Amino acid sequence: MAQNRGEWSELYAILYLLLDEKLKIVNSDFDVKRDNIFKIKEIISNNKKSNILKFKILENDILLTFDDVEISINKKDISSQKEELLNSIQKAPKSKGSFGIPKIKKWLLEKGITSNIKADNKSKEDITLLNFDNLKNNEVLLGYSIKSQLGKPATILNSSKQTDFKYIVNGIDDKYIDEINAINTPKKLFDRVNKIYELGGSIEFSEVVSDKFNNNLELVDTKLPSALAEALLNSYIYGTKDLEKLFSMSTIYSKKIYKKKLEDFLLAISFNMNPSENWDGEKKVNGGIIVVSNDGNVYVLDLVYHEKEVKEYLLKNTKLDSPSSTRYDMLNLRKENGKIVFTLNLQVRYK
Repeated sequence: MAQNRGEWSELYAILYLLLDEKLKIVNSDFDVKRDNIFKIKEIISNNKKSNILKFKILENDILLTFDDVEISINKKDISSQKEELLNSIQKAPKSKGSFGIPKIKKWLLEKGITSNIKADNKSKEDITLLNFDNLKNNEVLLGYSIKSQLGKPATILNSSKQTDFKYIVNGIDDKYIDEINAINTPKKLFDRVNKIYELGGSIEFSEVVSDKFNNNLELVDTKLPSALAEALLNSYIYGTKDLEKLFSMSTIYSKKIYKKKLEDFLLAISFNMNPSENWDGEKKVNGGIIVVSNDGNVYVLDLVYHEKEVKEYLLKNTKLDSPSSTRYDMLNLRKENGKIVFTLNLQVRYK
């Protein structure tokens, strides 16, 4: 049962919330705004193997239900395991990928939990909470994404062949293709783009290679594929990965709306859309982001009543990432239908 810091943090978040069932709703700077809106009644975890674990919060115990089995766990037991888990995560070497925690593994096995408590990677929703909404005086089922500050910054949009953007190079002779592709400096993508311009060439966006991803982006906004393509190319021209800065340079969106369009994109990839799956435009995560902080506290960026704060958090804390140029054959010029083309790959992660 070896897991990385982020995966162990999902279990930690569950244990923490079982003991402190008042959700601490924070702003984009992690200042607590409210802790009296939602009270957790039940936590539902659906792992990779589609095993549904339900944790019902009682006065002194937690009632765990899975596979028609019911187990009562004392909250003091939960508390000691929570501390053991946090200490183990914090003490694990930063360079370490997946690692085991024998005491936690033993405890889980004693409860009959034999598989990792980790949602499917394709799922935007990590856990579901049955909350009592004190403002509406009723129970509501809300899905949440879990992000941890205890590990490496999480990826929001994973790189894949689905996230390739194709460009056309105009104004240079075919004889320069090999010369440009031979550039293998530490900043080879930056240098290849500059070489194209140095030779008098120009670059135009052609298409998002994946029809599914293109259609999903157009559900957010019809101009979004072009705006992302421009931002992605500019990241190699100007040497910045800051998404808000890149969108502020946009020739696609005006100064008045670029931030709104970027927010819509970040909400979509954080909570709703996968590039490889057809998306209907509907929300898949409706609760928000549960954040495990460096000090072990667990906070919530709330989509129900504080969506503005979630947007602000995403704007402040996301950036383009640099996937492997070799794996995704990035900025490797080639001829296609009589034109010189290349691809760049889109990946977005937390800072």
